[in-house]
Amino acid sequence: MRKVVSNTGPLITLEKMQDGFGFIQKLYDKIIIPPKVLEEVSFRLGDCRLYLQKYNIGNLIEVKSKFSIVRADGIENLHYGEVEAISLAVKLNCGLLIEDNDGRGVAESLGITVSGIAGRVMEALERNIIEKREARSKIDELFHKKRLDSNTHQVLIQKILSR
Repeated sequence: MRKVVSNTGPLITLEKMQDGFGFIQKLYDKIIIPPKVLEEVSFRLGDCRLYLQKYNIGNLIEVKSKFSIVRADGIENLHYGEVEAISLAVKLNCGLLIEDNDGRGVAESLGITVSGIAGRVMEALERNIIEKREARSKIDELFHKKRLDSNTHQVLIQKILSR
């Protein structure tokens, strides 16, 4: 089974993308999240079940709550959802979708492979899961939805064009 742990930010990014959850299912069968992350993404709707129903992702998202909080330099500076997501990724020995730079640094210091959604778009292109046109469209969309900064956008577009 293709699985990954996710923090809150990448799920919000997928919400904002046209068929973002459809895209991510090309790469993963399961996105595993801790309870705090589900609470954070469903906050606006007031109910976790409504969130899963709204995006039709009940089969994609799996909530796991049995794990120990890891200790690492800098972890005390992170939001609790990030701490739980990092801890869950360590427990499951699994990659982590995370966009926050501080959280990425802590996760990487623990040996976790990290990526944001833009990285997953580029992986999908490299693995020929999507074509150049779709990759460019998704990277442009991430930029226009303010989920990607200008410099990163330009670098990724150049990588796509040079393929």
